[in-house]
Amino acid sequence: MYEWYEEKQLQNIKNHGMDFIDAVQIFDGRPAFTYISERNNEERFVTVGKIDGKLWKVVWQKRNKKKRIISAHRGSDGTERKYNELFGKGN
Repeated sequence: MYEWYEEKQLQNIKNHGMDFIDAVQIFDGRPAFTYISERNNEERFVTVGKIDGKLWKVVWQKRNKKKRIISAHRGSDGTERKYNELFGKGN
């Protein structure tokens, strides 16, 4: 269901403190929203939700019926405002 490059996973842990194994929690049905973000003519998706009470953005692509995780990092203040507008501060 999910895949990633191990090198990117290790780099993400070092740079952002989030393991992709934990990042996939964002897809478990918790309050989250997704938007399209193109980069280098590739269609990417960004899913925003809370993991362990903190707001995270998980960037991913569709690959052969799987989600390929590209990165996971903390959401910005603007992203948090959008999340709170959609789901309220308590979620």
